[in-house]
Amino acid sequence: MDYEKDFEESFEGTSFGTIYCKHHRGEGKTIIFLHGFSATLKVWSRLMGFLPKELDVYLIDLLGHGRSDAPKIDYSIDVQAQVLKEFVAMVDEDCYLFGHSYGGWVAAHYASQQFPCKGILLEDAAGLKKSYEGLTEEELGRNKENMIKSAMAINDNKEYVMRSIVYSDRDLLDAETLARISTPTVVVWGSEDKIVDSKFASVFAKEIKNSRLEMITGAGHYPHYTHPKQVSEVIMKFIE
Repeated sequence: MDYEKDFEESFEGTSFGTIYCKHHRGEGKTIIFLHGFSATLKVWSRLMGFLPKELDVYLIDLLGHGRSDAPKIDYSIDVQAQVLKEFVAMVDEDCYLFGHSYGGWVAAHYASQQFPCKGILLEDAAGLKKSYEGLTEEELGRNKENMIKSAMAINDNKEYVMRSIVYSDRDLLDAETLARISTPTVVVWGSEDKIVDSKFASVFAKEIKNSRLEMITGAGHYPHYTHPKQVSEVIMKFIE
């Protein structure tokens, strides 16, 4: 499918704010794509060219990102999951969710709440509690401020949104949370990820009962961009 030609734009209302969406209408299975922290739905443009046109695809800007509303609220993962729940109810509850990094965190939390979907794909997902272990308060603070600084350099991001997300320490993904995920899951990870270390991929795969791990050899934190063909093959293998 063609990102530039095959998608229709829309704005969908939720109780938290309006969500910007691009939709490719297909007769096949439905997939909703969730981008990472400080990004927008544009990150999927390259991957779309490797997916078949029969898929029904929704690309959304998460609340506080891109062209979606950015209300002055607490941007917890649970809020993003609640927004997603409302969006899913509007489009198709028999959908699959593909979440990258922060979007993977949202998708995992969503599934842990037993909200409706047929399966989730977690690509280099963030939010794992174990990934923060061993860091001092000073290191954590420095990492968070660096994330905010980087976020402010792109996509016209709003500092109050980015700061709220980065400093929201609730809803981290621990073993108990991941054990509540019962929907089929595939964990997709770049073998050379230096942002969320690839060693954490096996933690997700171990703690989520009905899951399997697909490692993308040579990829970093953005396999959907650097290795779109391989990621598209993982997607199609999973949903078929």
